Order: sequence, then structure tokens, then C-alpha cells
Amino acid sequence: MLLTKDYYRVAFENRLRTNQLGDVDDYNLKLAKLKNNSYPLPYSFKGDYTEHLAHENLFRRFGTVIHTEIEEGTVVCMDVMPEPEIVDENQSYPSPHEMRYPCLRCRSHKLAMLGKIPCSFVDDTRFDLASYVYREFGHCFGRAEENICLNGIGQTEPKGLLHSAEIGVTASTLTADAVIELFFSLDKQYRKNAVWVMNDETAMTLRMLKDSAGNFLWRSTDDTIFSHTVVISNYINDSTIVFGNLSYYWLIERQPLAVRPLNELYAQESCLGLAASERIDGKLVRSEAVKLFKLN
Repeated sequence: MLLTKDYYRVAFENRLRTNQLGDVDDYNLKLAKLKNNSYPLPYSFKGDYTEHLAHENLFRRFGTVIHTEIEEGTVVCMDVMPEPEIVDENQSYPSPHEMRYPCLRCRSHKLAMLGKIPCSFVDDTRFDLASYVYREFGHCFGRAEENICLNGIGQTEPKGLLHSAEIGVTASTLTADAVIELFFSLDKQYRKNAVWVMNDETAMTLRMLKDSAGNFLWRSTDDTIFSHTVVISNYINDSTIVFGNLSYYWLIERQPLAVRPLNELYAQESCLGLAASERIDGKLVRSEAVKLFKLN
């Protein structure tokens, strides 16, 4: 595959620095050029870029990431298999329950940004321009993805978790009893691998809560509540807590990051312009797998 080749990586790096390419570099880039005249990241960069994405976006750490090059389509979600049972040697196999195969319509939403880098850095061959690009874009796109996957309304953007999950508990104040009720509102099959998601302000309040025996709900030695990890995201408002198995939120990557150098756009500012974009969608494939606490 072209993106895995060293000669494509070299051509990509050279194109970041100049639009005056040799014939070999120009040919190699044309083979990978997309419709919008941008170039996909070489695979040798993609590992580090994905690491920066995951650092910023909790759904790339706890969700399920699906890679596909099809821009539009349907995702089929299969129901869970039945539990095995003990049977006698000559006994027939137990009959499976009726399984569901819900279909989810998935779209291709373009997430894009425009950045610029001073030409003094671009022209300095000692400056690792490629590493800077995938590091900074990884942080920017990771934060944007997390925000959208939480708060997206599902019309012109992915439908976020906060608009897809079921409400488990509503209360006028955040109390220990409400947190315990939220914990048990989630079915045990989803509870096993569930995590908590909340913002800093809510986390600070939870750190102070005690149960009826006077024990803190929050275990500070490993930042868990009832042995389940607490994940901080400040894209959630103060009135909401998420508890659930986030692997049922699917982040569908239609087109990975592609970059288009714009040598002339900021030439008067002595800067190189960089247009970057990716295409994604996001779906919670089982609404019952995640529960929300909401303040009235």
C-alpha cells in the first residue's frame, strides 16, 4: 500500500516544506491525492498521530473505533450471543433466543480546520515539521472529536452520547444515594466494564460525598467509584454524570486525517497554511448500555 512506503513519507514531508517538487515526489503524491487536493498521512506518522488523538478523545480509548472507506452506508449491530449452559452428553444443544439485528444509518461528517506555521520554522531543516503537524493536529482533532461525540445533536454532525443514552436518575441535588442509584440503574451485563464520565466540577463534588456508613464514594488511590474508573471530560456540563460501557459507542472513521499545504494563502504573513480534514460519524449502538444522571 502506497501510504506505508518510505518514498511516500519522503514526498509528503517535502510537500509540507515546498510546492516545488521533483518529478518522483510529485508522481508519488499524485497517486495518493484525494478529491480535495489533500494528502493522507503516511502510515509511519499515523501511529503517533493516533496516539495523540486517543490522549485527547476518551472515545478512542474507551469506545469502539471502526475504520471504513465507504462515505455513506448502514452499520448492522448484532445482538449478544446467549450464555452457554451445562448439558448432558446426549442432550441436545440449548436453543438460542431470538436475536436482534438493528441497522443504523451512518453518515460522513467532515471535521476540518485551517492552521498556519511561520515560514521560519518550515525553512529550518532542523525543525521536525512533520512531527509538529501530527502532534498539534492530533490534539486539535482529538478535542473536537470528544466534544462532538458527547454533545453532537445528530443532524449535521454525529449524534453524541448525551443525546443517545438513557436517563437513569434525575434529582434536584447530587447525593451519594443518587450516585448509588445510577450505578444500579445500569444492567449488570454493561456494568462490568463501565466507566464514569464527568467534568472537573462534578468530580470535586463527588470526592466529598460519603455513604450512610461514612465512607467516601470516591477512592482517591486509583480514582474509582465502586471500582470503576472515573474519566474527566470538561465537555460535559455540571448537571450530568455518565455511567456505562462506552465500547457500545462506535466512532466510525470514514476518512482519516488528510492535509493540504497552502503555500500562498498566508504568504504575506510569511506563514504556511495547512488545511486538514477527516470524515467521521458516531453512534451509540445500544442506548441501554449507558445511563445518565441529570440534575432537575
